[in-house]
Amino acid sequence: MLYSKNFIDNTMDKALSADLRTAAYNLSAILGDTNGKLNTTTATLLISRLDIASPGRPVIEIVPQAQSPDWSTRLTLETFIPEVSSRSFDIFNKIKLLDQSLVYVPLTLDIDEFSVRSPLLLYTKSFSRDSRSVAHVLYVELLSIYLEILGLKANGNFSRVSRIDITRIDNNIRWLSNRVESISPPNLDVLKILRDAQRTILFLRSMNRLFIEGYNLSKSKLEGSGM
Repeated sequence: MLYSKNFIDNTMDKALSADLRTAAYNLSAILGDTNGKLNTTTATLLISRLDIASPGRPVIEIVPQAQSPDWSTRLTLETFIPEVSSRSFDIFNKIKLLDQSLVYVPLTLDIDEFSVRSPLLLYTKSFSRDSRSVAHVLYVELLSIYLEILGLKANGNFSRVSRIDITRIDNNIRWLSNRVESISPPNLDVLKILRDAQRTILFLRSMNRLFIEGYNLSKSKLEGSGM
């Protein structure tokens, strides 16, 4: 469910493209935020099952899976990369402190306000410890991208998310997707969430203007062509 549509519409620079607004909607639906913040239940679940050491190394023991003798079974080719962006690390530490800029205490008796609103966190609660922890790492990384979009200006770039970060996140999404697909039966809800997240971040990665290196590259081409 998308709780923050009006907030996104009112917060994002009106000069930004509709595609970027759609990307924000997609990420918000996965994160389950309300006006850019997590309720205390969602925040508590996130931090209770995740530890990230300085300067951004998730502490996760990946348990190798036994490979099936059936060669038709899809093998996990990706290796989980235990790293998060500096912004993700800062966000995680703020959530641990229940910083009011990122976490809110519901001021209502509405049960929904006290529920875990993120389908990514909710649907992976019963996963193995390592897979669940990877899902939580992805949550923090997607949150950092979402907040970058919200703060983006018409002629601005992402300030603390790079193409390298998005490539790493894509790799870790594929790692978790392969893990989910190896479970019988696979959790189709989680696979859909991961594919939605992957499509969104790969779309963002394709936009040169979002990245300082892309902007500089485009500028140098124009200057070199005499335009």
